[in-house]
Amino acid sequence: DQMSNKFLFLSIVVVLAYIIYNKVKKSFAMKNISANLKQGEQITFLDVRTKKEFEGFSVTNSINVPVSDIQNKIQKIIPNKETNITVYCQSGARSLIAHRILKNCGYKNVTNIGTVHNAAKLKEKRESA
Repeated sequence: DQMSNKFLFLSIVVVLAYIIYNKVKKSFAMKNISANLKQGEQITFLDVRTKKEFEGFSVTNSINVPVSDIQNKIQKIIPNKETNITVYCQSGARSLIAHRILKNCGYKNVTNIGTVHNAAKLKEKRESA
């Protein structure tokens, strides 16, 4: 019983550490992308939500490729594997999967910023600069 309590406690600590790590990592990614946008760097915003979600709300000039279609369609849509791609979805879960798929397909400059709201904030900063 005491052993299972220790295991549960350690599991909670590991999960919390992972969550904090991801938040910090996304925060740095947002700052880097924001700085790159201010310098006029070309960044492709890739929305991996469903078509219906994208049609409901989308970030200006973003490309929509649902995460389920990335492996089959991305090389036709973004043929240059050196393209700076910023990937996002609704909650950050699908963008994490998409990030891994893109990296496995050989794309070199892929950043996961998590949510569509983060993408909208970055675009807003870019347009007001």
